[in-house]
Amino acid sequence: CGNNCKDGCDSSGNCNNCTSGYYGNKCDTPCPTNCNGGCTQNNGDCEACKKGFWGMKCNDDCNRCKQGCQQNNGYCNNGGCNSGYYGNKCDTPCPTNCKGGCIQNSGNCNNCNSGYYGNKCDTPCPTNCNGGCIQNNGDCEVCNDGYWGIKCQSQCPTNCRLSKCDKNNGCTECKNLYCLWQLR
Repeated sequence: CGNNCKDGCDSSGNCNNCTSGYYGNKCDTPCPTNCNGGCTQNNGDCEACKKGFWGMKCNDDCNRCKQGCQQNNGYCNNGGCNSGYYGNKCDTPCPTNCKGGCIQNSGNCNNCNSGYYGNKCDTPCPTNCNGGCIQNNGDCEVCNDGYWGIKCQSQCPTNCRLSKCDKNNGCTECKNLYCLWQLR
């Protein structure tokens, strides 16, 4: 019998049982490195994995999960993903323009980097927004000089003094009497 045989061996020299940490007919193969508590004698599948690993041989990592993962499928335990990742296994990077991470099950961004909007912050703010736009609908917070409207899509009328107009109402000052009707 080999050194790691437990309870003797049969007539062909195969071990009846292996000491903890070994497997195979002759118990001469060490259990995979990330096993926690030994492995099965016939194929070396781990009985349990060390924290941060999963799979039959515990050779897949789940280091992006905050609280470890389930051994059989790699899904993260309660606690979610480390910042910057989402998905059941926290193996998908958050969208590029997310600010402050994203939601684990959907990948929707918590906030957007300046200049982008949408659930995944993948839509640029309208061209004439100054200082970004509202994340859920793309409405501009402030318009560049010379523009007005919810998405700063309209040019200020030519009769507006200094091409200045209010985001919501158009002209704020007239060059002459012709734009008084535009003041609100």
